[in-house]
Amino acid sequence: MTAELRPVAEQASGHAIETAGIAVTGRGKSAARRLGGGAWIALLLAILSFLVVYPVLMLLLGALTDTNPVIDGFGSFRLSLDNFTKVLGNPNVADAMLNVIRAAARLGEFQTADAEELIRYATRRNLVGNEEGERVLIEVREALQRRAEKAAEKGKAHAAAVKHKAKPKPKPKPKHAVKKVPKKKR
Repeated sequence: MTAELRPVAEQASGHAIETAGIAVTGRGKSAARRLGGGAWIALLLAILSFLVVYPVLMLLLGALTDTNPVIDGFGSFRLSLDNFTKVLGNPNVADAMLNVIRAAARLGEFQTADAEELIRYATRRNLVGNEEGERVLIEVREALQRRAEKAAEKGKAHAAAVKHKAKPKPKPKPKHAVKKVPKKKR
């Protein structure tokens, strides 16, 4: 219903009123709900951006500078690519990374030595603890052992199936009976 049907005094109150048996809602409550809903959305976006954007910025600052922004604070940032050149300059780490990438893309075999080199690198840089690194290496070795056992079982089953597979017997040639055709009388 339009606001013209309400008296002027009732229009100013902004509450729901009944005019000629038709309920007319006030504009104040819906505006408050929209404002409240917008505030919740803004609050949730602010929390989400803090939980996602802040850690990503800390990682980038730590990687691209020679300071640790979490420990050293935001005092001075000297941009540097030394962190990347140290990692990629180490031939063992670079080879291990490339081999693991090839193995992940199934372009090459996974080597336990590559995983060990990456774990050693991560523990030297305090990226993972010694216990966690050892646990991951144990999981990798166990998975490779299970995979080797499974492949051996498949190989044995395949060899047994090939050995016991009976050769099909040749089908006997059908004997065609020659039918005697009676001679026609002339």
